[in-house]
Amino acid sequence: MTQNIEQRTEAAVTKYEGAADKIEQFAETDSTLSTAAGPRKSFPKLSREIEESIRLGAANHQGIYAVGVTYDQPNWTYTFNGQQWGLSANFDLSTLAYEATQADPNNDPNLAVRGEASQEYVQFEISKRLDVDAVDLFVVVGQSNAEGRGESYSSPSCPTGLYFNGSDLLRLSDPVGGANSGSMWPSFANEWHSQTGKRAVIIDYAVGGTTLSNDGEWSPSGSLRGNAVNGANNAINAIENSDLYKLENVYFIWLQGESDADNGVSSAIYQSDLEDLAAYFRSQIIQSQPLQVCMIGRKGGTGGVPVDDIGNNNNGTLIRKAQWDAGISSADVNVIYSGATRYLGECHMNDGLHFNQFALNKIGRCCALRLADNYPDSSFSTLKKAPFRAVTSTQTVNNEITNSLSLTHVPDMYADTIIVVAGATRDSSATNISLNATFNNVPMRLVSTSKSFSSGFTRLDFFQITQEEFGIHFGRKDIEITVNSSSNCNFIGFAVYDLQGVEHVSDVYIDEESLTPTDTLTTNTPVFEPSIVISAISTIGDGNVAPTTTFSGSSVQTDNGVIDTGSTRVMNLATGYSQEESYNTSLQVISTTSQAQTESVMTTLALRRKIKGE
Repeated sequence: MTQNIEQRTEAAVTKYEGAADKIEQFAETDSTLSTAAGPRKSFPKLSREIEESIRLGAANHQGIYAVGVTYDQPNWTYTFNGQQWGLSANFDLSTLAYEATQADPNNDPNLAVRGEASQEYVQFEISKRLDVDAVDLFVVVGQSNAEGRGESYSSPSCPTGLYFNGSDLLRLSDPVGGANSGSMWPSFANEWHSQTGKRAVIIDYAVGGTTLSNDGEWSPSGSLRGNAVNGANNAINAIENSDLYKLENVYFIWLQGESDADNGVSSAIYQSDLEDLAAYFRSQIIQSQPLQVCMIGRKGGTGGVPVDDIGNNNNGTLIRKAQWDAGISSADVNVIYSGATRYLGECHMNDGLHFNQFALNKIGRCCALRLADNYPDSSFSTLKKAPFRAVTSTQTVNNEITNSLSLTHVPDMYADTIIVVAGATRDSSATNISLNATFNNVPMRLVSTSKSFSSGFTRLDFFQITQEEFGIHFGRKDIEITVNSSSNCNFIGFAVYDLQGVEHVSDVYIDEESLTPTDTLTTNTPVFEPSIVISAISTIGDGNVAPTTTFSGSSVQTDNGVIDTGSTRVMNLATGYSQEESYNTSLQVISTTSQAQTESVMTTLALRRKIKGE
């Protein structure tokens, strides 16, 4: 180790001798120090200045430093950080390496530089750093969420991150580039350094409201892809010409698609255009890795209700599918995060489109974690996935006219998420049914709801609560769960699922319904990542035999067919689940009821497995 440091020291001093940032000081003091060998000149002022120079350097940049000393007479004694070196040759250049371990300017590395000599003429120099910091360059491309529309006061400080403003490398802090206030990039840079030991250099070329397809600003006919490449080249040159940093990899990070979704761009067209853009970036920047894609979130309309389901005018679901499919089919595309789809339902958006700072911090952290998992150097940490399982615990039904139903539930000891699947039916009414659920009097979050018929005979809703939302661990406790209806119903029922290690993906729920008599409904649910998929059906029909339901593609867990005591109506709430470990699949679930039902609604909900950092 010592030999290695000495070799690096000698090479560094030789390489950087005469560098612009060399510090030269000459002793101009008449101080005298008495020693056993006689009086010697001492240089306290010079020592203090050198000490301060090294301290500031070490405080701002971790690494190894060298101090060179030249002199015109022998018998010079030099003490550095508590180690004393004696020099014995005229005009010798000697070095001693110091390894700095403090990056915080407020921490004192406790350096000590002292010197004495028999002559008045002594020259010091501090070389450039021997081991320059390795950095990775991240080029931000996309639209407004890539820029950031968060709140900078909730953005973390970032002592290791850097920002290139077009001419200089600066310390990274929000607002970054085109961010109105807060962005995901300080959080990203912090996690990147934590995972890889590399500094992240951020440059921002995202522009709000821009499109990729149909000759958009990011298309070959637009100017933005060329601007981003030019900016990347400028940043690369700045890093390579820096005395402090060494470039290793270049990444373009893409968060875009909201505008193309509004324009109704098809999945096939967007996928083709995205793969073309990724290939362009790699062809232009030799150090560039595959295009790293963060999938877009959901768009909310009035009251935060999602408006980007398949079948609506906004094609958000299809854009997300295109992004995932591009990651599967193209070596130039890598999807690093798909969890942003749930943030609308979790109220982590400032409006129906832009992420708030909580979401941006989480997206940045998770993107860095996923990207570090795919880092070219396999010695870096592997992404960890959470334990993953589902337990069907409790179910209850009521076929009497009521607007409320409760049960006492004891969650599984490992559960960290509870899903309640609630169904309600009425035999006649023109008013829509709305439901809510509570968990020991704590409101549960509505995560999916069936579309409302004008008659509103049948309703099917999914509710969720996490351990964090509840505030304490809820495993093995008696919990009262209550489902309430906005008005009296002939039938209310619900089933409870205890889950571990999942994140709700509100994007991935598919709703099928029928107003005409049928005994079969089918859903085809895109499953982007390993997920637990819960399926449910709520029905109302005529007859005097309680209906039963079976599922193809899902294991039946609850099947509650009943006869209404006050009419000739029959109802059923059936649920099931499957555990999917594959990526980019479409899960088909078919429900078959023992007799045709007048009105039916079926919903399939996919809950993605958590990754490290979530």
